[in-house]
Amino acid sequence: VGNADGRFPLMIEKNGSRIDFNAQGNGFIVNTMRIDSLLGDLKESDLTNVVVKIDAEGFEKYCLEGMKEFIHKCKTLNILLTIHSKITGSVYQYEDSEIERIMSSFSMQLVESEQFSEGVEMHFQKQKV
Repeated sequence: VGNADGRFPLMIEKNGSRIDFNAQGNGFIVNTMRIDSLLGDLKESDLTNVVVKIDAEGFEKYCLEGMKEFIHKCKTLNILLTIHSKITGSVYQYEDSEIERIMSSFSMQLVESEQFSEGVEMHFQKQKV
């Protein structure tokens, strides 16, 4: 998933796979979609008590940008993110603070955050009253 419906180059490497905007023919072209594209297939009951786990090797920001409507429509939502800070900074050119800004703009509250050797685990929550 990402922030657009389309096709992107995916690099498969020993230490993880990732979307590579600058691929020079060493990867695969894969279809991507926004989570928001699935909203027409979901019932209102599907949008209650939702947990989303995202560990996308640095592509987390783009996944979140593609689920803005989904986040807005969910009544109770927990999003767990594994942010690989070295990858986000060097490959995708954004910092961990960008994730917090995006989540805040979606009215998601940071519940817990824990650093690990490669980055940070974050837990955000939203509850509609």
